[in-house]
Amino acid sequence: KLHARACSLLIMLCGSQPWWGSFVTSCAEVLYQANQSAIFHKERGLLLLSVLSQRTYKTSSVMECLFQLLHDKLSSLYHSTAGGKGPEPSPRAPAQHPPDQQFLLWLVLLLSHITSSLQTLQNRTDQVQSQ
Repeated sequence: KLHARACSLLIMLCGSQPWWGSFVTSCAEVLYQANQSAIFHKERGLLLLSVLSQRTYKTSSVMECLFQLLHDKLSSLYHSTAGGKGPEPSPRAPAQHPPDQQFLLWLVLLLSHITSSLQTLQNRTDQVQSQ
């Protein structure tokens, strides 16, 4: 319960700030990279990040930042496997090692959960409005 209350407080105080999407994305990136040494319940962390993303006032900002991170990681992966012949990564993405697969899986799972939850919420809203 404490984690959920802390998330609610963060959303109320910071959810409308222009840097909020970058903050949530940075948290996801730091927590789910393979070199992360902290031990924590990753599924619970994913749900908390999902709540932080869904309940915010600017969900589109969070989603845009998460999709940009996914694009940057996949671009660097493509560029590194194409032997330097692939398209250049975006200017935001520094040249780096290929991203770890585990991080990509967690990121796609987070994006999938958020979009699925938002679609369910939209469907419920549409049903209520049609009645």
